[in-house]
Amino acid sequence: MRDYGIRVTGYDEIEAAVRKAVADERVEEIVLNVDSPGGMVRGVMGAARAVREAADSKQVTVWCDGMCASAAYWVCCGAFCFLVGPTADIGSIGVYQVWYDTSGANARYGFRPVVIRSGAHKGMGIDGITDEQIAAEQENVDAIAELFKGAVADGRGLGSEQLEALATGQTWVGARAVTVGLADRVLETYTVGQIVDDEQEINMSEKQTTAVP
Repeated sequence: MRDYGIRVTGYDEIEAAVRKAVADERVEEIVLNVDSPGGMVRGVMGAARAVREAADSKQVTVWCDGMCASAAYWVCCGAFCFLVGPTADIGSIGVYQVWYDTSGANARYGFRPVVIRSGAHKGMGIDGITDEQIAAEQENVDAIAELFKGAVADGRGLGSEQLEALATGQTWVGARAVTVGLADRVLETYTVGQIVDDEQEINMSEKQTTAVP
């Protein structure tokens, strides 16, 4: 994505930066400044685990004024404090996978692919997609979704019934995300190092902080 000029931060970079900040005695707070629609499953658990473990020993704050959805929310849900802007888009708890059935396009252009396969699921989509193949992939998606929901339940302290109602792939905006339990508070703006609670906002500029983009 960087080759196309898209500014991104990889899971490995997030994990390394968080663990480095945890090991640094001078760092009192870690802030994740998030604006992401999510990403692939591969690598997400390591970054999410680093954030969750960091929150056990240091103040870990998430600030999102844009989007924190899907895999991005998975990474961030274990933070100590989750702050969002009024128009921030939060959630999208779920997993999906896409396969393309190219058999129709092949037939249109006069191609008849012959797939010599060692198992019923090899070469899926080339000569069509069967109900058996769909069922197998659904099991994989459901298994990963359970890991995602487990991370959210642990990080946000949500019960199973509440979590199931949220794990639909839907997002919630600003105060709605707070109401359903996916975030902690709505702020117009947030300054790194600022401590926020229901009673007061105290500037802690003397603290050394680490911002993870």
